[in-house]
Amino acid sequence: QLKRISKQRPRDILTFKEMKDIAKTINDKYVRLAWFIGMYGGFRLADILRFQKENINYEKRTIYFWMAKRREWIEMPIRDELVKILSRFKGQTGPLIQVKEGRSKMASRKRIPMVYFRAIRNYKGKSFHGSGSHALRHSFTHILELNDLRWEDMQFFLGHKIKDITARYTHPEKRLRYFHSVLAGIKFDIDEKGGENIDGMKNSKLMGQ
Repeated sequence: QLKRISKQRPRDILTFKEMKDIAKTINDKYVRLAWFIGMYGGFRLADILRFQKENINYEKRTIYFWMAKRREWIEMPIRDELVKILSRFKGQTGPLIQVKEGRSKMASRKRIPMVYFRAIRNYKGKSFHGSGSHALRHSFTHILELNDLRWEDMQFFLGHKIKDITARYTHPEKRLRYFHSVLAGIKFDIDEKGGENIDGMKNSKLMGQ
């Protein structure tokens, strides 16, 4: 029996200006910090909550963390803007985002996505489609697309092991244009050894040598 494929729900994206404007409306400093990390790095919120201050390498401009989806420790580069934001934690240890469970007013694992969602809805209106916690990740992916990054590069920055998962984050038309460009770059008149093409008249077989 064939498995029924569920229809993918439309997801709206935020522009960089919109993400910066929304950040100004978030009062909780820890939630706002998590927002900036997601905005500049496209990290999953669940991974951001595992970030440790001592695992930030300010010289290499990288963050070393446990990625639950892949079940492994990985090291990812971070932008200079994010390095500057995180520099105040230099020399410190412990969780980067201080969370507290329960009904505390502090940032909590359950509360942060709600704050995200409300902040986006207040700014964009009820017509916005997309989850609060993943909106930044999809918006970050859209920025990568606008910069015409290679498929492999996008897969790396999103931390995906499988390209099919990366495809879920990309726009169908943009993805189609990308593969058209790849197809256009394929040489059909190249020899088996990868040498010059047939038009270059260096194929020894065709020249009778």
